[in-house]
Amino acid sequence: MLEKSKELKRIFNQRRTYRNFIEADIDIEIIKNCLLAASSAPSGANQQGYSFVVVKSDEMKEKIRAISEENEATFYKNEKNKNWHDDLKKLKTNFQKPFLTEASYLICIFYHNKLANGNKIYYPLHGVGLASGMLLSALNQVGLNTITYTPSGMNFMKELLDRESYEIPYLIVACGIKDDSYELPNIKRKTLSELIDIY
Repeated sequence: MLEKSKELKRIFNQRRTYRNFIEADIDIEIIKNCLLAASSAPSGANQQGYSFVVVKSDEMKEKIRAISEENEATFYKNEKNKNWHDDLKKLKTNFQKPFLTEASYLICIFYHNKLANGNKIYYPLHGVGLASGMLLSALNQVGLNTITYTPSGMNFMKELLDRESYEIPYLIVACGIKDDSYELPNIKRKTLSELIDIY
């Protein structure tokens, strides 16, 4: 177990967020399998209060990108968000989101604020967060690269993707094969002592 944990630490520390992708034809069965792996995450009363929409259509990706970039341009112009802007500078981001059309797939994740029959969902944000984390891990394990994206004003996803009233937009995971010309930002992760207290 100790050796396995060391190997997992090495593998997971290699995971990075990529903002540019190359054109690649990736078997949809790989995505389906990763989504089923993600759905094994724990959830309150095993309700699995979330849903996934896999977007592979170039036309739909273009629509998502166009609306996202329009909303992001407003966000970046808003001086009230200055602290946020400053925090993002080290990641070299701006309102342009090319990964939304470059990635082979966009996995749009929704959490549910109630069941289809109207009954209560227990801890929906906990469940969708755990499933999303497991999805990223699964995609990484099969050799795909990802970026997580929460569009500014992302309620447009409900209408665009024809979702039910109880489905709330949570996250977009763009996945595919990284563009090696993309320059990763120089970031550091927290050390063990910064993250963990042991009693």
